[in-house]
Amino acid sequence: MKIHLGKIDKFYNSRLGGYVVDSLRPAIAGMIDIPTNNSKTCIISASAFAFISIFKNMKRLSLQAFHAQETWPAEGQGHYVVAERKQWPYRAEEVDYVVMVHDLEFAEDPDQYLREAWRVLKGEGRLVIVFPNRAGKWARFDTTPFGLGYPYTLEQMDKLLSAAHFSIDKVEPRLFHSPVTPETWVGEWGRSFIEKIGLYCLLQPGVYCVCASKHIYAPTRGLGATTAEKAKQALFPKPAATTPRGLNNNIKECKTRV
Repeated sequence: MKIHLGKIDKFYNSRLGGYVVDSLRPAIAGMIDIPTNNSKTCIISASAFAFISIFKNMKRLSLQAFHAQETWPAEGQGHYVVAERKQWPYRAEEVDYVVMVHDLEFAEDPDQYLREAWRVLKGEGRLVIVFPNRAGKWARFDTTPFGLGYPYTLEQMDKLLSAAHFSIDKVEPRLFHSPVTPETWVGEWGRSFIEKIGLYCLLQPGVYCVCASKHIYAPTRGLGATTAEKAKQALFPKPAATTPRGLNNNIKECKTRV
């Protein structure tokens, strides 16, 4: 499924979209090393340009799309890159951050997509993903970008990232209220109140923000026992097997009788 920037731009220019930006921006910024980000390299999905102010001081900023877009923000620094999801135009271990918003849920092959993110990220790099919660209200309404594409539960995302050799370091649940715009100030106050107490009341968030790091697995299963056995054999070798005297003569004698 393709999602056009014009539709996303229209949503984030609305009252509800502005509230989403105000809610998600601190969560995303908290996963980025803001004090030293002027020396960092970052790739963000083209659909995340509503949050581009977070990355304005990055040394290198690439805004990546996967098909021709209808519109593009004229202001701000960075490079506009149109690439394939399965082959990104970056060297291995070249990037400090990869940020996906309205992105992973539209990938036809999310496993391969995440493997490319793993390839280009540095060893200490971070992957930030904002995705709609499958069990939340925002995934049920197609009036917002979070209601399109394939949503995930937090458990599903954890398995998906683990298969791509990522481990989740931080989770920020957001948007506990319904995806509608309150008509009165009482409704606005109620929305803000629900957002503050939603996590403590065990409400389902509409969106998760996760930060993951690269994890390289070693084949450790059974390695300890195997190594110990090899060391034992080297230090205390068994006596060489010997053939009892006269056995070969008995074998020859049996063959002669046959």
